[in-house]
Amino acid sequence: MEKCQFVLDPTKLPKQITTTWIDDQKNKIKESGIYEFDGNRLRICWSIVEGKPRPISFAVTKENQVNLCEYDRIPYTIRELKDLAGEWKYTVAEDGKELSAGTMDIYRDVIWQTDQGQTEKAILALDVTKGFFDITPITGPTAVPRKPLLGRFTWKDGILTIFSGDPGAERPAEAKAGKGVTVAVMVRTVKK
Repeated sequence: MEKCQFVLDPTKLPKQITTTWIDDQKNKIKESGIYEFDGNRLRICWSIVEGKPRPISFAVTKENQVNLCEYDRIPYTIRELKDLAGEWKYTVAEDGKELSAGTMDIYRDVIWQTDQGQTEKAILALDVTKGFFDITPITGPTAVPRKPLLGRFTWKDGILTIFSGDPGAERPAEAKAGKGVTVAVMVRTVKK
């Protein structure tokens, strides 16, 4: 397994990076390069020939013998159900009106939802790779059996937005507002 050490010099233009690769036999290979960071994208360009001068631009040609890599930062996302643990407050509904009464408490795969003094308990299942959720009510204020609520969710800057149809309806085709889709924006008030 190779190891890598690097030194950055952000005072130079373009910014400089010096990388030292250490292989299994403890051989050290130095590469001189440049880098730039723009929002969520990191670009690194370095010479692929040891001892060759540091690149001065991010251009790649056959003659200049450089390697250019671009890396996109993956922002914090919901990777599994426990990432949602905590108490949540509904802040906005699809009509844009602010909500104050509704809360949702998520612990493991169980949700306790309270709205206007009524509390319901449900089982929550997520598919984080698709942004899907299924909520299956198991208790509530009515004696009528409740159908599962299928929906989609998005997660950005600590805000959870859920998109769902009516209980028993199909999952919305997209994570956006539309006919027959209820949208709720939630913020976490307590992380557990």
